[in-house]
Amino acid sequence: MTDDYRKTMTMSPFSRLAVVQATSVAGDVFLNVALVGSIFFVLDVNQARPKVLLYLVCTMLPFVLLSPLIGPALDRSRGGRRLVMAACAIGRAICLFTLSFYIDASGPASYLLFPLAFGALMFSKGHSIAKSSLVPAVVKGHQTFVKANSRLAIISVMSGFVAAVPAIILFNFPGAQWALRVGALVFVACGLLAFRIP
Repeated sequence: MTDDYRKTMTMSPFSRLAVVQATSVAGDVFLNVALVGSIFFVLDVNQARPKVLLYLVCTMLPFVLLSPLIGPALDRSRGGRRLVMAACAIGRAICLFTLSFYIDASGPASYLLFPLAFGALMFSKGHSIAKSSLVPAVVKGHQTFVKANSRLAIISVMSGFVAAVPAIILFNFPGAQWALRVGALVFVACGLLAFRIP
């Protein structure tokens, strides 16, 4: 096998980051479909309002809590960004798989839904922070940096659309539990792929 052939077959650092980002977004879609379909749409409007408000708080709070902590830690460690992305993916896989046993629970067990969902969202924000700090490391130059962020945004949207179809099918037929379990498998793949980022 020639060196030129190896170069054409080897993925660039940015391509590897893009694959991890696409996989992460796909896993988030499975989580969101399961949560929104199971918790919010089955309630009447008056019951759903406090839960929707709590969900919105849960999506904002992780970013507020994690940004000041993760940023400096990532700057001090050479391989920390890749490790954080892998750890966040595995953490979300664990949260989703555990959540699959409680998504239809009632009574005291139902109170575990929001801590588990909150944990998954915390790991998701951690991934976003690590991804943003990794982009300058895998591209060179200001113009390339802007272009890379634009491409990642497009890849995220496309991955979300593609993942929405199987997520909705799983939610409607086997049930929310299986949407979460498949989402957990997607996050396991995401964690393994994160280790391939140079």
